[in-house]
Amino acid sequence: MQTITGPVTATPRAESPPAGSPLGEGPILLASDGRDSTEPALRATRQLAQRFHRDVEVVGVVEPITPLLMAPEALLVPLDEVKSLATQMRERVSRQLRQDLGERAGWHAEVRQGIPSQTLAGTARERDASMIVTGLSPHPVVDRVFGNEIPVELTRVIDRPLLAVAPTWERLPRTIVVTVDMSGTSERVVRFAAALFPEATTIFLVHVMPRVSEIERDLPGWEATYERELAAAFDRMREGLPAGAKIETVTLRGAVAKEITDFARYAKADLIVSGLHTHGLLYRLFFGNVATKLLRAATTSVLLVPEGEPPSSPLHQPRTITLPRADWTARLREFSLRNRARRAALEIDEPAIGAVVQAFDYPFAGVDYDSRDDRVQLMLGENGVAGRQLTHTIGEPTSIDVLTDPRARDTALRIAYEDGQALLTFMVEEHAPLWESRG
Repeated sequence: MQTITGPVTATPRAESPPAGSPLGEGPILLASDGRDSTEPALRATRQLAQRFHRDVEVVGVVEPITPLLMAPEALLVPLDEVKSLATQMRERVSRQLRQDLGERAGWHAEVRQGIPSQTLAGTARERDASMIVTGLSPHPVVDRVFGNEIPVELTRVIDRPLLAVAPTWERLPRTIVVTVDMSGTSERVVRFAAALFPEATTIFLVHVMPRVSEIERDLPGWEATYERELAAAFDRMREGLPAGAKIETVTLRGAVAKEITDFARYAKADLIVSGLHTHGLLYRLFFGNVATKLLRAATTSVLLVPEGEPPSSPLHQPRTITLPRADWTARLREFSLRNRARRAALEIDEPAIGAVVQAFDYPFAGVDYDSRDDRVQLMLGENGVAGRQLTHTIGEPTSIDVLTDPRARDTALRIAYEDGQALLTFMVEEHAPLWESRG
């Protein structure tokens, strides 16, 4: 793997962030391939970095090149052209930063090789990034590295806020549409958005009610009860929002993504904000969620906020955390969200056969506990039918432990059962850049 270095003029950032910053202490990670279509994302990153006094890490990703079989014949990429992709991206990113920021840049930029979503998520974890910023605009099929599908793929692997910036972005948003349900996650999302963009003059809290089926129509008082609970949820969400902003509540019916994007266009909103719910493992892998549908349908920028508290890295001693059986489903779902796409090895250790490595250097797809059948399902492999995939089921588990390192980061998952144990170990991540430029 080749590393190409180049000079960049560094500029010190402000000594301390503003009080009450909603972002973590880490840098903002900007995904950019240096093309004009990523200019709005760069603009938004610059505005947020100045607002919250954050460093910026600019990351471009060159995908591994494999033959693309397209009927009736194969489309092959010439080897010389493949080798030049990293150099071309390096030149574009460097030129983009110089043109937009001049010699005041001081931003660390690098080009890496890998699957874009997994590489970006891994780099964000490695740098403890406070937010990931990408573009939200389509590219041609053979040049889609930072098009709409990258934010969509990121929703499956990230554990921190994602801002997908549309071409219309000029300034920090003034009119915001927040998608809300009646969960505690929505309350946190509303407050996060208001703290991130205090200059917002209008905030729409928009809830999309499900379509009422024939059976639900027969339930006496169902709709009245639903509306009372929704009104109470709206009241809770209003608490603590900026006094100077106009807060409006809106209730719609229909498909969530379509209703939200249609309303955002009607309201001339600058930004759509939504929580990023984990859902079940199989649901997320095969059916997607509201967030992915929003990203595909939106013509305005989208901010996604994962459920749970933002990641942090307080120093502490390595430890083993035994998960309570009653919490297995929820805790394994959180574990999956934190670690999805990290490279891992799976070892099965049973007295009859000894320790056997079942998988090595596979991306972790998730782990789920089915309480009805009392079994744990581990899934490894790349998304899509063409990638390597492995599913391992463990029946009647007796205990589940999570091992962490001194920075509170998961290093392994141990699932014990009567005849042995399964040990999932995350590999040391070395995201060596193809090119790096640091002041």
